[in-house]
Amino acid sequence: MGLREAGVLILIDNKKRLILTKRTKKVATHKGQISFPGGKYEEKDNDLLETAIREAEEEIGIPKRYIKIIGRLGYSYISPRGYIIYAFVGLIDSFRFKKNEEEVERIIRVPYSFFKRGYVSRHLYKTKTNRKVLLPVYIFGRHRIWGATAKITSVTVKHLRLRKLK
Repeated sequence: MGLREAGVLILIDNKKRLILTKRTKKVATHKGQISFPGGKYEEKDNDLLETAIREAEEEIGIPKRYIKIIGRLGYSYISPRGYIIYAFVGLIDSFRFKKNEEEVERIIRVPYSFFKRGYVSRHLYKTKTNRKVLLPVYIFGRHRIWGATAKITSVTVKHLRLRKLK
């Protein structure tokens, strides 16, 4: 199976909130789902970090100069849709986002402490190859965070606990 590569940006603001987006119904895939800013690697990108930063700027209007990258998550998620997703963690100060109306319905700021409590349930997902994967699900208000976003979030929280982000 030939995997395609994607990069996402896990942004944490100065109030220790993770920045997520709710995708519009206009996008080709994952309509209405909660996700990190990011997307698939393009030939013009030097690397996957550049992919994640380019996509964050396109989706939520944050220029690279406002992001302090603290590292790549030591975990890559292989999605049921055939992507290997690399996640990068970045810190930002207060910033007024400008969402791309075609791609982003809403920008959601979720306190890091919310995720430290753990997921509320798990979802059994069937992949294209009929493999079954059990993934965490978080419910934040009216937002259901699941799939790749929830799995990457759970790994991120575990990783950041080790780095003592409180």
